[in-house]
Amino acid sequence: MKKHFMYYVSAFVLCMLSVVLLGACGKKDYDMSNISLSDATFTYDGNAHTIELKGELPNGVTADYKYYSDATYETEVTSPVDAGKYYVVVKFTGDAKHNPIEDKTATLTINKAVYPNLDVTLRATYLDDDNQEKTVMAKDNGDGTLYLESINKEYTISVNSTTPNGTVTTEFYNELNADGTVKESSKSLSNKLTNYGDKVHIKITLSDENHEPISVVRTITIERKTVEIRTYEDLENMNKDLFTKSIEERVNLRYLLLNDIDCEGKVWKTIGVNFGQDYFVSEFNGNGHTISNFKLTEQSVVYTLEVNGETKTVTPNTPNQCVHLGFFGYIASAEIHDVTFDNVNVKFDMRALMLSDDNSRYTYYGTVFARAEYDPSFAAGSISSCTSIYNVTVKNSNIDIKAAKAYIGGIIGIEHNKNTNESTFLRKNLKVEDVNMNVSLCHWSKKFLNSNESYDRISIGGIVGETQSGDVVVYEDCKVINLNVVGKGYYDVLYNESTGAFINTVSAMNGGGYGTNKPLSVGGILGWNRSGAKEITLKNCEVTNLTAALYVKSKAHAQFNGLYGENSVQGNRQDSNGADIVDGEGNPIPALYEENCTFTGTTGIYILGGKLKEGVTPSEDNANIALGDNAGFVYTPDKYDPNYVYVNGVLVTE
Repeated sequence: MKKHFMYYVSAFVLCMLSVVLLGACGKKDYDMSNISLSDATFTYDGNAHTIELKGELPNGVTADYKYYSDATYETEVTSPVDAGKYYVVVKFTGDAKHNPIEDKTATLTINKAVYPNLDVTLRATYLDDDNQEKTVMAKDNGDGTLYLESINKEYTISVNSTTPNGTVTTEFYNELNADGTVKESSKSLSNKLTNYGDKVHIKITLSDENHEPISVVRTITIERKTVEIRTYEDLENMNKDLFTKSIEERVNLRYLLLNDIDCEGKVWKTIGVNFGQDYFVSEFNGNGHTISNFKLTEQSVVYTLEVNGETKTVTPNTPNQCVHLGFFGYIASAEIHDVTFDNVNVKFDMRALMLSDDNSRYTYYGTVFARAEYDPSFAAGSISSCTSIYNVTVKNSNIDIKAAKAYIGGIIGIEHNKNTNESTFLRKNLKVEDVNMNVSLCHWSKKFLNSNESYDRISIGGIVGETQSGDVVVYEDCKVINLNVVGKGYYDVLYNESTGAFINTVSAMNGGGYGTNKPLSVGGILGWNRSGAKEITLKNCEVTNLTAALYVKSKAHAQFNGLYGENSVQGNRQDSNGADIVDGEGNPIPALYEENCTFTGTTGIYILGGKLKEGVTPSEDNANIALGDNAGFVYTPDKYDPNYVYVNGVLVTE
């Protein structure tokens, strides 16, 4: 019995030792404490990316990596290449003597890459005259914008990307935000452009599954077709274009001056003489050059042109028969800039034209252009209906004009624009220097007694003769230096059609007859601010050394206020609700507003009167009281009655 009991105890101890050494199932656990698997993030580069375990696997253990595109581990991915989130499972395999090893999981993220750049080109197709499709590439303006040259045909815009891979989408917009991004509300379905000023903003986006979308905005505009000017004959051809090209064609032209041109004293034929037709509607880019040494006379507005083998006769048209005298005459929707006019000599007498007597005769003179007209029918695309002029100088010139209704400006004769957006209506950096103006009121016709005589007047401005209309007009950085003005607010000679004799003007004035109350308005910048204008601003304008001698019947007929003459633009500026607009101190801003402007000069107002002696026969010679270049009355006792001769209001005797 004792031996049997000892055997039983020994067997129990052996059994317990076996449990301790072999575990519950009889297998060991691998030591995986130094093995880890961490999440990883990469950027797409076209290569496969993987995650590796950290640490050394125990002997006999292998790892198998599986990649899935979903968190449920159902869709296996062979090789993680494309951008996205991948779910990684690592399964371990050991030997039969060890317990199974728990799987390890992690996530592998491949972020989208960024395109290094987006290279695109814009091109356009159109149908030529033979209905064949042609392709042209848009050109670089040098400021990041692109342009196509107008050919008076419809362009269809398309985009080509040279960046490999990806999908390119294009969207078209009409407007940009201030930061240069497209204004989503202006999205357009049209990718077609035709006329000068037509513009479209194109948002181009390149994207694919492995890259962040990249967008660029490109602006493409229709620019005017360039016509190069090198010679005087090239200048004359601008005039001929009025007869050979339609307005639709001409509004799309840019005349580019490539060098200085000396006109050698020739009489220049004004471009655009007639009222309401033959507008100059193009761009003239002086390119920093000078046009010099030409004359303007009566032959500048009545002339012939040889055009394509035919003779064209130009003369002021009916019924108004206004005369538009200048390098350019009647213009609209035009742009004139970066040019100097030097040594221009003007000698013009309205009476020499001897046109019909049926209507009043207006003379508009501007060295650069006579009249800027507002007419929206002449605008194309987004082009303004108004004319812009900037960076223009007139110097070393003499202007001598006799006319009945005279609106005379050193650069512009009369403004008849209308525009509410001053940014597209430029009057900037205009300069007149060393110029003499001698303007006399004269009768325009032998038939002097008619119902329109009451409108006779003279308006003289260093820059502009008259500003008649325009919602907002801003004259900025304009300078007038050394301007000498002589204005004669009376008629030199009248003619009595019934008797066929000349009538002494001074006698008529003293007798209370015709020509006694004609106004004379003179200003260093503006001659007459007419009530048609809503707002006029003179900003950073300067008049230096203006001298003026004004000859009138009475002082009340002379209007001079330094920078401007007569001013009919009254009241304060108002908002859309009719409330006054005020400055920073709460003061109303006047409709005519001066900002940082200066004036220096002297003006004399001279009162004239006189009468021929009894028995002296009136003639054009001795009836003319403007004897001499300075318009001073010269008393000659053999002709004039000393009892009726006055200079500056003082009776002159022998």
